[in-house]
Parts: sequence; structure tokens; C-alpha cells
Amino acid sequence: KRETDLYTNLERQMLFFTPGITDIASIVFSDEAEILAPHNDPDIAYNQLIRPRKSQLILFYINNRNFLFDIKIIFLTAVAIFDKKLALKLLVRSLRKINNSEKIIDIVRRDKPLTPCPPPGSKQIVVNRDK
Repeated sequence: KRETDLYTNLERQMLFFTPGITDIASIVFSDEAEILAPHNDPDIAYNQLIRPRKSQLILFYINNRNFLFDIKIIFLTAVAIFDKKLALKLLVRSLRKINNSEKIIDIVRRDKPLTPCPPPGSKQIVVNRDK
């Protein structure tokens, strides 16, 4: 509850969908622990670096979901266990066929350092966990 209280109105849409066994963000941010490890406050780092991008990926999925895409995500999750770079490359290729959103493609590529950004539906970067 503490975390979802921080959600923007746009992010609250995610709460109306039952999670599956995997998702795009599970592939892209499978290294979440390594991303957060060097930060003094991993909760704030999560809300600045990972949550905004994860939320964008989940909202993208909600608007573009279909059975075939679900099968691809499950397959790519398995691929990512052995070769994350290959899984990301194949995921980018699949996403281009569904919706050529460069914002989503940039998140999935993971070829740039993560910098703080606001969550979807906000212009403010999270600086504390107080609502």
C-alpha cells in the first residue's frame, strides 16, 4: 500500500489488471538488484530509475496485449535467463511489429545509463516516499 499510494492516476490503471507469470519489465529489469545496490536509499532510487520505466512498460502492455504477445514474452523470459542481450534484441523486434513507440523501444534497449525521471502522469521526479 505504501508504494501504490505513490502511484499517479495513470499508474493506478495498472492495479485493475491481474499480473501474469512474467512481463516485459521482468525481462528488461531482471537486474534490478544490481541497479539499486550502489544507492544509499534503494527505495528512492527504485522510484526514480526503475518504477517510471516499469510503469511505462506495463501501461504499454495493457494497451497492446494479446495472446500471441503473451507467448512471446514467456519465451523471451526464458531466453533472458541465458542471454539477456539477445532477449532484449528480440523483444525490440517484437515491439516494433506491435507499435513503433520509440519511447518504449528506448526503455527496452537498456543501452543508456538510467537517470532519474518522473513516473507516467507526473512531471515531478520522486524525491521522497511521502505522498
